[in-house]
Amino acid sequence: MIYRIYPQKDTTIYEDSTRKLQNVGKDEILEVGKFFNTDDTTPIGNSRILIQFDLSEISQSIVARTISGSIKYYLNLISSDEREIPSEYNLYIYPISQSWVEGLGSLSDTPHNENDSNWVYRSTNVSWSVSSSIIQAHTGQLIRVVELGLHHHFTMFRIHNLLVEMFRI
Repeated sequence: MIYRIYPQKDTTIYEDSTRKLQNVGKDEILEVGKFFNTDDTTPIGNSRILIQFDLSEISQSIVARTISGSIKYYLNLISSDEREIPSEYNLYIYPISQSWVEGLGSLSDTPHNENDSNWVYRSTNVSWSVSSSIIQAHTGQLIRVVELGLHHHFTMFRIHNLLVEMFRI
């Protein structure tokens, strides 16, 4: 049996100084990457994606033992307009411990929408807590992505170990 869940909310946050406060919660595209200055050698920042799923039904089913057998968890992502992607790269996935607000901004907004989640704030004027860290005490899961064809159009990440640790099963 295949059981699918879809995100409740998602956004991209940008580290570089020109977009550090920009909210892009309503964009259709989630962007993971490293950005460089116009010389293409000086790094100016990274982007990260935040995705929230309601895992309560899965968690309750595991606790109640109504889910049994060989369980596997995957995160499916589809790429769009990929450029200069190496044939192999590492991607780390972490659960985060703080709530955040998706927001209504788009990448094309001029001026930038600075409300809600971005690199600095998790909601309007509420900073990410640095002392407790965005990332929970859980170990992140390293995923090695290997190109199977000319483009990474569809990538399925096995996140079983991460969810097992989160649910303590």
